[in-house]
Amino acid sequence: MITFLHAADLHLDRPQSLPAGLTPAEEEYIQQTAERALHALVREAAAREVDFVLVSGDLYHYEKRSLHAQWQFHQACLELEKVNIPVYVIHGNHDPETGAQRMELPGNVSVFSSEGGMYQLNVRGQNVHLYGFSYPEKAYVEEPYSFYEKSGEDGFHIAMLHGQEKGQSGHDPYAPFSTSVLKQTGMDYWALGHIHKPLVLSEDPPIIYSGSLTGAVRSETGPRGAYYVTLTPSEPAEWEFVPLADVERVHAALSLDGIHTWNQLSTSIEKMLEQQRRCILSVTISGSGPLSGEVTEERLREWIKPSLEQDGHWLDSVRLEAPPPAGSVDPEVESDIEEAAGWFLTGGVQVLEEEVQQSSMLRKHFSGFSEEEWEHITEEAAQSLKRKAAEYDR
Repeated sequence: MITFLHAADLHLDRPQSLPAGLTPAEEEYIQQTAERALHALVREAAAREVDFVLVSGDLYHYEKRSLHAQWQFHQACLELEKVNIPVYVIHGNHDPETGAQRMELPGNVSVFSSEGGMYQLNVRGQNVHLYGFSYPEKAYVEEPYSFYEKSGEDGFHIAMLHGQEKGQSGHDPYAPFSTSVLKQTGMDYWALGHIHKPLVLSEDPPIIYSGSLTGAVRSETGPRGAYYVTLTPSEPAEWEFVPLADVERVHAALSLDGIHTWNQLSTSIEKMLEQQRRCILSVTISGSGPLSGEVTEERLREWIKPSLEQDGHWLDSVRLEAPPPAGSVDPEVESDIEEAAGWFLTGGVQVLEEEVQQSSMLRKHFSGFSEEEWEHITEEAAQSLKRKAAEYDR
């Protein structure tokens, strides 16, 4: 039997999206979530006495890796070296091989080059073959199959790949692959990176995304961590998701149906957060109960925020999902809002991102949004403008 931890997408140095109104200490705490999760990974590996740790790409968020990020990873690996746990790394689209490694890593770390290759180790008499390659550049769009030719039949064969399954959306289509082709390679486990949510593409053999180590933006909700994997000869593989991030992003969807008082609304949110790790909360309110005529985003924020902070959580956004009643907004104003939203999605997003990239200060704090996130932001803004217009007309 062999055991290992499969992690990916650490994105060290990635700016965290922050709620408004935080103290400097709170901002610093949230920004350091990835570093704490990395050291939680180290503690988990040592406690479980795993045979090795895999990091499947995007260890760093930037091609130009900061010394601080390199130091954090160096120290983490040094702790693993003390307990004789080796670490195997591939680089992805955010941290391709072209990025300068200005700090020498400890001797227990092996990094796959852009030429690809195979590392072989012996674990209690079992031969283990590890396959992988690092991106030679940010936009690697070739099919990756040539890097994964199985060497012999003995022992375990484990592949590390940073890429996207063909047909998926929401991420850049780098190192595109087909799950059916990966199955044919004869590997015992595929340790995937690039998709930021835990995802099992296949159980036999296991083809698994571990997801990002932390949730840095509003859409990256739920527990974040790594997989603890057990491989045993002639038996099915076993894997267990291990949450590591101590701050999570949470979406709470609540209906006003049947809610008569603000206290009931607050209680409903508290129940949803029972036994929840510290979280950054986004709330979506729908329905048309007795409170629907009173509820506004501002009132919700004023009511909910103090109780959340008392329990160690933060409020990020409040959204009223239901649009204003039909006919409550002047048709010409509504048309202008829809036209502006359409223009922003087709051209304004690119203009804004180009402006950000020209400013070193803005670039430091903005890591970009996916197409889906931009659509959500734009729709949220349009609905908010319509509600404001309806209130103004009244």
